Amino acid sequence: MIERIPCLTTRQPWAELIMMGIKRIENRNWSALKRLHNQRIGIHAGKKIEWDVMDYLLEEDLAEEIAAGTFSKSDFTEAVRRNTGVILGTAVLVGEIRASYVDGDPPRIVGVEKDLLTEADMKWWDGHDQIGWIFDKVERFEEPVPIRGQLGIWYWEKARSEE
Repeated sequence: MIERIPCLTTRQPWAELIMMGIKRIENRNWSALKRLHNQRIGIHAGKKIEWDVMDYLLEEDLAEEIAAGTFSKSDFTEAVRRNTGVILGTAVLVGEIRASYVDGDPPRIVGVEKDLLTEADMKWWDGHDQIGWIFDKVERFEEPVPIRGQLGIWYWEKARSEE
């Protein structure tokens, strides 16, 4: 039996950060909430790696997690290098955050309670020109699934025995 799983391709290191549960907001310039709200979505790591942001991430944004022993720089770098062109696992799209276009108003959060987002979550949102997809309930596959990604939402036809 075949199951069709909606998937989203994102570059590394962003895909790895989503799968680690560190980056809960993925920035897009389009909404998928109406058709995918509360659905499990495959997180696909594209072939390209944004090496230019790796040093910054490791020294700035992820310094607290590294210091707490959540993961090491070398393990993270190796996971990013090794996992491209694969579906890493799934996460549930629980909501979106959008900019308010009235100066001084807070952003609108749709589909999820505002207090579920922490300050640490909000640092991943790009702001006014982006829609932040809010992910939760991450499940990493034991073995990543090699497959070519696509732009937008695309569907992986998964045999029930795969994972």
